Amino acid sequence: MSKYAIKNPTMRKVRNRGYTPVNVWKSGWYCGWIVKTGSKWQHIYIISDAAVRKFPINSRVVRPL
Repeated sequence: MSKYAIKNPTMRKVRNRGYTPVNVWKSGWYCGWIVKTGSKWQHIYIISDAAVRKFPINSRVVRPL
């Protein structure tokens, strides 16, 4: 289990832990949250993958909820 995983995640739980909930396009829209943001990349935990994936900051495939 990842250190970013939240048991039974809801919008409220995600926001209370300090993360930003987002939708991510990976051959379909998936929900997750931003766990880390750098100058070029943002690291997003995707619920269905149960893993952190890296996306560019100015990416069209990531939309905030």
